Parts: sequence; structure tokens; C-alpha cells
Amino acid sequence: MTEQLAVTGIGTYDQYIQWGGANKIDVVQPPDNDNTDGVWTNGTTDNRQSYTLAATAIPPGSTITKVTIHGRHDWYISASTCRQFLRLGANEEYSPQHALLEEVWQDFEDDIPRPGGGAWQIADLATLEAGMHTDTGTGHYCTTFYVIVTYTPPAAAGAGDMLLLF
Repeated sequence: MTEQLAVTGIGTYDQYIQWGGANKIDVVQPPDNDNTDGVWTNGTTDNRQSYTLAATAIPPGSTITKVTIHGRHDWYISASTCRQFLRLGANEEYSPQHALLEEVWQDFEDDIPRPGGGAWQIADLATLEAGMHTDTGTGHYCTTFYVIVTYTPPAAAGAGDMLLLF
């Protein structure tokens, strides 16, 4: 099963600029609207923007098998590359570098391991941040950004052994 978690707040990093829309949270919400609104690096390399996430409704006892970041990116003005990342506490895990195309929106989905290692816990989602990083160039744009959590729900309680009385 999967659950999509929207961004709900600004995280540790707040280095991008918004264009259009009400704020940096609203401008990256689905659906994809490409050139209408989003966030961008405003001519600076090595910027990061991170977001906090909506509360999860994953049932207790479930096992998280994968956490995926979905981002829709392009570049304009300056050839750029980006990486998506997850932050948990002081630990960060980054996706491979994505070569962006000029004025061509591209969707990237990256499965990111748990920052700091170990197995995912449902409690991790309460403090998890998702973000983007412009690692080369100065014209990185993002118009849609969210997290997909893949999980296995707990097994249904079985009937077990029955005691029959006659």
C-alpha cells in the first residue's frame, strides 16, 4: 500500500525563492502546473529547500518498505543539476544527481534510504523532512514536490485456536 504525504511547512533549509502562488508550500502542491508557480534557486548554486510533511495515517504495526520523493524539475537561465533528499534529525540522504533539461519539466522519483541507517519506523515520519538541492548551476526550478510512503499493513488478527465446550 502507499500513502502520499504533502509538504506542510518549511523545514531546516529555506534558500529557494517562490514565484506565483501564496507561499513556498502552496506552490509545490499537486497537480503539476509547470510554469504557473513553484520555487527556484534565484541565481545561486548550492541552495537547499526542505519541507516538513503532513501527518501520516499509516496504521500502527505497519512496516514501511520504501520512502520515495516525487519532484517535478527543470532549469532556466543556467544549466543546472539537482538532487532530492530526506532529512531525519541531523542525518541526510541524497538521491543521485539529476541532469535537468532547459525549459522541459521532468518528473523524478527517488527511493531514499532512511537517513542515519536502519529500518524505517512510523514514528520517523513525524519529524522527516524532504528537500531539493541545486548542486550545479543557478537556475533550478521545482513546481511539484511530495513524498510517497510504501508500507505493508499489519496482518489481520486470526481466529486462532477455538475452545469448544459441549
